[in-house]
Amino acid sequence: MKNKQIVLIGLAIIATVVLVLVYINMKSIRVTDDVSVVGSKENTATTSGTTKNPTPASTQDSKNQSNSYLGRDGVYVVQYTDTGFVPKELQIPKGKSVRFINVSSKGMRVYTDFTADSKFVELNEAKTIGKGGTYTFSFVIEGLWAYHNQVNAVHTANIIVY
Repeated sequence: MKNKQIVLIGLAIIATVVLVLVYINMKSIRVTDDVSVVGSKENTATTSGTTKNPTPASTQDSKNQSNSYLGRDGVYVVQYTDTGFVPKELQIPKGKSVRFINVSSKGMRVYTDFTADSKFVELNEAKTIGKGGTYTFSFVIEGLWAYHNQVNAVHTANIIVY
């Protein structure tokens, strides 16, 4: 009788471990699907960040190119790779969000280039994001947002909000 109890407890532990592993695997698949980039039109997104800066002139071609970085959930996607941010420049409508995804082997910490202007500081990520991690920020005022990776400041990029 005691041997049966030990076997049942062992099977219960194994089943629990298997279920946890399946759950973790499924969760990671959902995260990957959620950030896939498709060439769709813009959707609504939440808003939070603010800044004032003149809007640079832009062309319809570059706006259309930016749509290729629009995720299925309506959030634009910027990937951080071992060689820097992709795309290096992104144009988005006012009120849209950008999800920064770290696909590099190093840490990522999105940080404004305009540290003297407190309006831009809202963009700054509070902590370093590891591989596979994300940081999402909403842009609600038009202008040029120049930023870099605080962990590796030579990797720079721009977001133009129109």
